[in-house]
Amino acid sequence: MNHLYFDEKTGVRYEDIEKFENEIDIIKKEFSNLSPNDAIWSFEDNVLEVPSNMTNINYDAVSLVDYYQNSYKKNIFDIFFILIEDMRYYKSNCKIELEK
Repeated sequence: MNHLYFDEKTGVRYEDIEKFENEIDIIKKEFSNLSPNDAIWSFEDNVLEVPSNMTNINYDAVSLVDYYQNSYKKNIFDIFFILIEDMRYYKSNCKIELEK
């Protein structure tokens, strides 16, 4: 994951799009081998159990690939691949920020 948050000001550079896409693909494959029981909520806050009432969690998921979802029921990898398509189309960087 060396390039996902490479530069806090510019984000993932357009020039690194291939590396970025490869890293996302590797992470997706690794997540597909993990059960939802392997999910950890927050290392920073030392909260290991995922709360049972979160709207962005698919509690029926078979693997961690489909566990985290947005309000449109797209998993995080679907969203990353849409971002990558947009980066290619606009030939632009992509800054990934925490949703507030």
